[in-house]
Amino acid sequence: MKKIIKKIGIILRNILLVVAVFLLLSSLINWLILVHESKIYRPVGEEIEVYDGEYIHAASIGEGDYTFVILAGLGQPAPYYEFNKLATKLSEKYRVIILEEFGYGYSSITKKERTLDNYNYEIDKVLDYYGIDDNIIMMPHSLSGLTSLYYANSHKDSIKGIVCLDCTTSYQYEDMKDMGKTPKIIKYMSPLGLTRIGIRTFTKELYNAYTDDIPKEYLPMTDYIIIKKYMNETVINETNSVVTMLKQLRGVKYDSDLYVVNVLSSESVKLYEEIGGAVPWVDAHENLITNSDIQKCVVLEGPHMIYQHNIDKISNIVDDMMETIVSSDSVTKF
Repeated sequence: MKKIIKKIGIILRNILLVVAVFLLLSSLINWLILVHESKIYRPVGEEIEVYDGEYIHAASIGEGDYTFVILAGLGQPAPYYEFNKLATKLSEKYRVIILEEFGYGYSSITKKERTLDNYNYEIDKVLDYYGIDDNIIMMPHSLSGLTSLYYANSHKDSIKGIVCLDCTTSYQYEDMKDMGKTPKIIKYMSPLGLTRIGIRTFTKELYNAYTDDIPKEYLPMTDYIIIKKYMNETVINETNSVVTMLKQLRGVKYDSDLYVVNVLSSESVKLYEEIGGAVPWVDAHENLITNSDIQKCVVLEGPHMIYQHNIDKISNIVDDMMETIVSSDSVTKF
């Protein structure tokens, strides 16, 4: 019996030794590659200091009297590259800012709590940097719909409208209130090189879906950011703050003077029907509306990342809304 236990002990020791050597080599190789890549793939926009030594990366594209602020959803590592095609299209008529929140893209990783008030402050700092204080249209995707609603309602003089791209709403609280916390140990996946291995093997399908509409010339940079930033401490803290934000915004609706278009995904609508969500997807967005004359929902065919293959349709939706806004502003000024 003692010999069997001893053999098992030796086997376990050898397994642990192999795993330790593998992780050591994986992390070393990953670090060396990242050091090399960091010299090649540099921020394309501006690095704006928000907290002491902590920067948000944002890029301004195009010119115009109205500014669109694009905000990515939870866990979307490379917002600049992912939203570049949509931003480029919109920049033909408007100024567009792709704002990479902390933990994403070329922005810093921060330990600051992921609260609605902190998001407000951080967006303010970026817009102040660009000297923008009016004629702003928020364009959030997914979770950033919560931060945009809160921001718009606390900046009524400067925010003209919101174009929500299949956004999260507080009506998902009942579905998510019991969501468990994401373990912080996950933040070690990228430093250990496991993310680099994962996107080439067992998570390749998920990776392909994420990068499906990213221009090929941006894929190396996107890979670099995913491998470096995936599920870092800031993103984990954001994930663990979702339920708190949902609860804080329960009962909060769009201001009646705010122009709103909720662009919804047909697949999200179907998914919520299948899982029996507490509130159907369309209803969850219509329930936020307070003025049906200038606020509406539009369902487009496609997945949750609805902007990937609907750029022209979204651009047309934006133009229709902006025509109404410009017309209203002209009458007001007159």
